[in-house]
Amino acid sequence: MSGGGNGGGGGKGNGGPNRGANRGGGAAAPRVPAPRAAAPAFGFGFGGSQPLLGTGVRYTAYVLLLLLGAVVGIAGCFVQALWFPGGLLLALFATAGLFYGGTRLTGTRLGALVPAIGWFVALLPAMGQRPEGDLLLTGELGSYVYLFVGAISAVICATLPGGRGR
Repeated sequence: MSGGGNGGGGGKGNGGPNRGANRGGGAAAPRVPAPRAAAPAFGFGFGGSQPLLGTGVRYTAYVLLLLLGAVVGIAGCFVQALWFPGGLLLALFATAGLFYGGTRLTGTRLGALVPAIGWFVALLPAMGQRPEGDLLLTGELGSYVYLFVGAISAVICATLPGGRGR
């Protein structure tokens, strides 16, 4: 009789050459997990990635991010009111992109907070009425959405996991 049941054959589970490897005298070799791939330099994973900038250059980047936050805030005031609703989306994407880019560029949470500070400080005078009666941020839905979603995007970018927390 050949080839029936569990006798004979050399494949897995059918009594082949590996059938008694863990029984009896020999201990099984320990399983070694496969090495993990390194985190990409750019992408959505923060997992252990090194910052792209040195300390001195990072401080310069913070100053530039502060100024860029103010510019994006004022430009967003005009764009969201001028081309509603497309301008609102454009202003929100620019704002969130600046905050996320600051986080990725500096490798710290402060990289999102610094442009958010510049953004908010530039918007403070825009919220009030000028002596001539002009308003940059009016009491319309688009202005409120721009302020609220912009602030929320700053918080989200500053609290993304894996930042170094400075």
